Amino acid sequence: MLPERLAGILRLAGLSVSTGTVNDPELLRRVIGVAAPDAVCTDRPAELRAELTPREATERPAVLAAA
Repeated sequence: MLPERLAGILRLAGLSVSTGTVNDPELLRRVIGVAAPDAVCTDRPAELRAELTPREATERPAVLAAA
């Protein structure tokens, strides 16, 4: 998993941060908490959206934006 500091450095360089495929809700929570990715790749978007709490959904709306 990408450390938060490295994610910050990449963003300062003008790059985005995304994930590999994440299909597990607990792993998604860890990834959001550590690296706050700009995009999440998943085979289960609807299921993962349903698993997030409203607070998690509003903290990282881009995670929920794609269908």
